[in-house]
Amino acid sequence: MELSPAATEKNRLKGTLLIRGLSLETWAIAHGYKPVTVRMVVRRHWGEADSTIHGLLTHEILTKLQEEMTESEEKSA
Repeated sequence: MELSPAATEKNRLKGTLLIRGLSLETWAIAHGYKPVTVRMVVRRHWGEADSTIHGLLTHEILTKLQEEMTESEEKSA
């Protein structure tokens, strides 16, 4: 069974965090968010190109996670 592109992106995010010794929960706590909120944002929006983002908190979490991914890619290059 092949994973959807969104599922692949979610796994890539979780893998990137794991390489840094973090889970979504520990990342959330370290950045001052509730873990359940971060899990919900990732489940609903991460890797979903057609997802409409509502709310400043959702946008802020997605932006910070994207920065985390970009930093990781720059370090591995």
